[in-house]
Amino acid sequence: MKAKIFKWRYLFLLLWIAINIIIFKIAFQIEFANLGWLPKSNQYKKDRIFLYDEFDKGKKLVFAFDLQQSFFNGSNFQDLRKLTEEIEEIDGVKKVTTPLQAITTIQHQTKSYNQLETITFDRALQEGIITNLADYQNRFQQSHYYGRLVSDDFSKISILIKVEVPIDQKGNYIVRERVIEGVKKIIEQYPAFKNYKIAGEIQIRHALDKSTYLETKELLPYVILTIFILLLIVFKNLYSSLLIIFTIVSAFFMTLATMVILGHPVTIVSVALIILILVIAAADGVHILLRYEILYNKETPINLTIKNTIKQTWLPCLITSVTTAVGFGAFYFSELVPLKYFGIDAPFAIMLAYLSIMFS
Repeated sequence: MKAKIFKWRYLFLLLWIAINIIIFKIAFQIEFANLGWLPKSNQYKKDRIFLYDEFDKGKKLVFAFDLQQSFFNGSNFQDLRKLTEEIEEIDGVKKVTTPLQAITTIQHQTKSYNQLETITFDRALQEGIITNLADYQNRFQQSHYYGRLVSDDFSKISILIKVEVPIDQKGNYIVRERVIEGVKKIIEQYPAFKNYKIAGEIQIRHALDKSTYLETKELLPYVILTIFILLLIVFKNLYSSLLIIFTIVSAFFMTLATMVILGHPVTIVSVALIILILVIAAADGVHILLRYEILYNKETPINLTIKNTIKQTWLPCLITSVTTAVGFGAFYFSELVPLKYFGIDAPFAIMLAYLSIMFS
C-alpha cells in the first residue's frame, strides 16, 4: 500500500513539473505593450483609426542630430544619403524624410520651355537644377521644412522616419524595437552623426513599454527575495520557505501564460496584477504551512496530517481568492482597455494561483 502511494506521489510530481514547463514556455511569449486606452467601439477611436488609415498610415520617429557645423557646407551630404538608404531597408520603415529628401517645387529652364517641377532637394542638387549650396540654403529657408528639419543656426538636422506599425495591436513592440535599434546600429557607422536624440510618438510609446518591461524584470527578484527572507524568519525552515517560493514562481508564470492565451499584453496597469499574485500566493502558502505545523504530530501519519491541513484550509483560501477575484473582476466593465484587460486577467490569475497553492 505504501509503495503504491509512493508511486502515485512521484507520478503526480512529474505531471506537475511537466505542466509547469509548458506554462513557462507559454509565459515567455508575453508582450509588453501599453496599447490604446480607448476601445475600438469608441467613436473617437474610430475617427482616429479612419484618419490613420486614410491620411497618415505610419507613425513618426524623429532622430535629431547635432552636427557641430553648418549642414549647408555640404560635407555630410554623402554620408546622409547612405544613412538614408540603409534606414529605408529596415523592415517596418515606410519612408525617411531628411533635409535632402524633403520635397520642393522648382521652376527651371529646359531646352524648349520653363518647367515647374516637384522634386527633392537632393535630386535637384544632383541634376544641377539647384546650382550651388548657397542656392540650396536659400531655397530651404523659404520652405516649410526650415525650423523642422534644419535648425535656425543650420548646425542641427532632423530625420523623420515613418514606421508602419499595426495601430494599437499586438506586434507594435517588436516592430518599434527592430526599427529603433536598427537605426541606432546604422548611425554608429557614421561618426558625423554620433550626437543625436530620439523623439516622436513611437519613441514615447516604446520608452514606456521598455520601462514597463525593465521595471518588472528588476522589481520581481527583489519582491521574491524579500518574501523568501520573511518566510525564513517565520518558519525557520529552508524547505518550507523554498516550497512557498516555488508555488509563488509557478503562480507568476501561470499569470503570464493566462495573459498570453487571452491575447493581453503587460501594461502599466497589469504590472500590479503580477505583484498582487505573488502576495496572494505567499499569503495562502503561509496560511497552509502554519496550519500544517499546528496539526503536525509525530504519532500521526504525515499523509493524514496533510489531508487534515487541506480540509481545514481549502475553504478559507477559496473564499479569499473568490472575493478578491470578483473585486478585481469588476474592472471588466471599464471602458478603458487596460483596466478591462485587468478585469479579465485578474480572476483567472487569482484562481489559478489558488489551484497552484492547493496542488503544490
